[in-house]
Amino acid sequence: MIGYKGKSAPKSYKQYMPKKPTKRGFKLWSLSGVSAYTYGIKLYQGANANMPVAQMKLSSYTTASSELQTRSKHRNDEDNEQLAKQSEDIKSYGQSGMFDSLSLLHEMTSLGYGLTCTLRSNRIKNCPIKSEKAMSKYPRGYYDYLVSKEKNIIIVTWQDRKRVLMGSNFIGIEPLTQL
Repeated sequence: MIGYKGKSAPKSYKQYMPKKPTKRGFKLWSLSGVSAYTYGIKLYQGANANMPVAQMKLSSYTTASSELQTRSKHRNDEDNEQLAKQSEDIKSYGQSGMFDSLSLLHEMTSLGYGLTCTLRSNRIKNCPIKSEKAMSKYPRGYYDYLVSKEKNIIIVTWQDRKRVLMGSNFIGIEPLTQL
């Protein structure tokens, strides 16, 4: 979020988020690679009423992947040719909480993409993993996990100051390290 209190045209570009430290401004989505370079930036313009919900949840992943491939294929210099080769090999994504859910993990698995994400308690449906209340009784560092019947998705929870939930369809819990 880029803070801004002035006038802008059109007003749909400006966002208001009352629970954020920067309440008013422009919200940007960035497309970044493993090298931490930003390859593209899109200005958020509000929810698209014409886009189906399932497509809206996946749009940040599928659009980012196809956009990176398209952009990198149209450039000529050596560095960008290497980027094009790397973008064709994109097989996994990391995501932090915005649209993550069990259904997204299932959908990304069916599309052939790997996904590791943080999950929220209200987005794990009837997953029988320990609740936040049950986890609070354990010491910091305690963890528990569940694997799906198909053995292709894992949900891990561990106790930090609060319970942390992670989901993945291509990484397991090993190796464990102590910090």
